[in-house]
Amino acid sequence: MFIKSIVNSFISSRLKRIDNFVKHPFTVQEATLFDLIHKAKNTEIGKRYRFNNIRDVEYFRTWLPLQTYADIRPYIDRMRKGEQNLLWHGDIRWFAKSADDETKLFPVSAEAIEYCHFRGGYDVLGIYASQNPNTKIFMSKTLTLGGSHQINLIENNSFVGDLSAVLIEHFPRWANFVMTPPKNVALLSNLNEKLDIIAKSSVNKRVVALTGAASLNLLMLKHILNCTRRKNILEVWHDMELFVHSGGDFDAYSAEFEKLIPSPLMNYIEIYNSAAGFFAIQNDPYSDDMLLMLDHGIYYEFVPVEQIGKEYPEAVTLDDVEINRNYAMVITTNSGLWRYITGDTLIFTSKNPFKIKISERNKQFINVSNEK
Repeated sequence: MFIKSIVNSFISSRLKRIDNFVKHPFTVQEATLFDLIHKAKNTEIGKRYRFNNIRDVEYFRTWLPLQTYADIRPYIDRMRKGEQNLLWHGDIRWFAKSADDETKLFPVSAEAIEYCHFRGGYDVLGIYASQNPNTKIFMSKTLTLGGSHQINLIENNSFVGDLSAVLIEHFPRWANFVMTPPKNVALLSNLNEKLDIIAKSSVNKRVVALTGAASLNLLMLKHILNCTRRKNILEVWHDMELFVHSGGDFDAYSAEFEKLIPSPLMNYIEIYNSAAGFFAIQNDPYSDDMLLMLDHGIYYEFVPVEQIGKEYPEAVTLDDVEINRNYAMVITTNSGLWRYITGDTLIFTSKNPFKIKISERNKQFINVSNEK
């Protein structure tokens, strides 16, 4: 009863926050922006663009130009060499690789880990548990299949790896009770070795949920069935109920997952995240669009795709987006990305609440965390 009380309190608290930004999206987004500006006002970029003088959203959007990776790379190179207070306040020692181009590294601040990426994970749990009150996820194991790169020391006590590996390195201790495999296995660089160990160790645990890229999880499930000589995953993990997937490619694998996990009680939730942030969650099991998360320390703008390539493309805020129009996403984040054009394209399916889909025609090119 004590654990159930804690779980219910956690779910209630998070759902209230989600309800708040759904009801007051513009207020929450403006507050997010000025919190970011305040925290970065004494950084190099804050001084360069006189953050102390920014008093409204339009001034911010007029004064700061849109940024590409080429614009921010010099800052990131300096940060990797040990310089601090450039794009964000305090020390940033962790850098996550972009899924589409491993030469692109994104800074990952302590705030981004706690209030963006981890908060996104908590939101998934809260939303799912509220819709499935009899879930076993809080009393069982979730198998987190991270990327196949270890965290590497680059220089000046700075570290780089896949986003999943960076986050696994920062998991709180209590996560050991609900996550598998252990960190030393999850961070193995040899994928075959990792899968062998998972097949031997995790099959005896009560695993009810999976997370990660669809392609990698499918490879793992087939490996486990081959090692255990079972017909389907329900013969290995009887209570399997949830797969939280990222990468925007699940349609290509859904039939195979349904064959491997032949349960009418199985649930699938898509999330939209990347090395640059955690952006959206599929909050309705009967709809394939995703709720844009507005309180993860990210301020959003959007550029109509037909303007990409122009010398001065014009970005719009949430106030002015249009349903079913194709946009490139622009983000300002609590890791120090300022009006950064991500290259991701999406459409809005709803404005009350703000819900999105990854653009179908660009899905195979989308820069989300579909680990290789």
